[in-house]
Amino acid sequence: MLGRGAGIISLEIAAEHVLGLLELSMRNLSVAAWHLMTCERMARIPGQLDPHVVRYEPDLVEVLLTLGRRSEGMLVAASFVARAECLDASWSMVAAARCRGLVASEEAFETEFQRALSIANSVGAPFECARTQLCFGERLRRARRRVEARDHLDQALARFRETGAGPWSDRAARELQATSRSARRRGDLTNADDLTPQERCTARLVADGATVRQAAAGMYLSPKTVEAHLGRAYRKLGVHNRAQLAQALARQNPSC
Repeated sequence: MLGRGAGIISLEIAAEHVLGLLELSMRNLSVAAWHLMTCERMARIPGQLDPHVVRYEPDLVEVLLTLGRRSEGMLVAASFVARAECLDASWSMVAAARCRGLVASEEAFETEFQRALSIANSVGAPFECARTQLCFGERLRRARRRVEARDHLDQALARFRETGAGPWSDRAARELQATSRSARRRGDLTNADDLTPQERCTARLVADGATVRQAAAGMYLSPKTVEAHLGRAYRKLGVHNRAQLAQALARQNPSC
């Protein structure tokens, strides 16, 4: 490998991580685990465990937990979260929050994933937000909360498609299908009934001419929260601007 020939361990780790991430996206878990555990072994060299240098750990946590290797996954998560939270950087904050959701108990995982999504939205990390929504949706489905799972899986699928993440889109579509609903084709219009109550109210207010700040004041929410609701409503309805939003709502006539 180039990194090995140049004596740059971080390049070797990065290459193994890319391979592991690809296998994870296709849910080839055993192969993904092999690549990511290789990262783990190489990263134990002093100076290589900075989350900004090597970013494999959140993916390793996800693989280990999915394979049922919970104790190993929790150890990796604890080590990563402790270091990542000290950095106060966008990617590490989102990834650490997602790891907390992955390892949380059945009683606590919803709160942890909601916190992770809030961080991801606030720092503007669409791919990491999609990864978080996929993990959240998967846990909700395993908890037999299919309706809630579909909402997050729908959003994950839309975000993956927006970012051109083909294998991840396929994985989200398969997970959505496991909730007994097929993924919509790109460009298909959804029904306003798919909107949550807050998304519906936000969409209606904005379609009627309110600014984001005015809608936020009317709903007693922050502007960032309203922007998040509005963005999800746009994706669910397959629209891109206020005029299209108003037309979609007029056709389906949702009440706030």
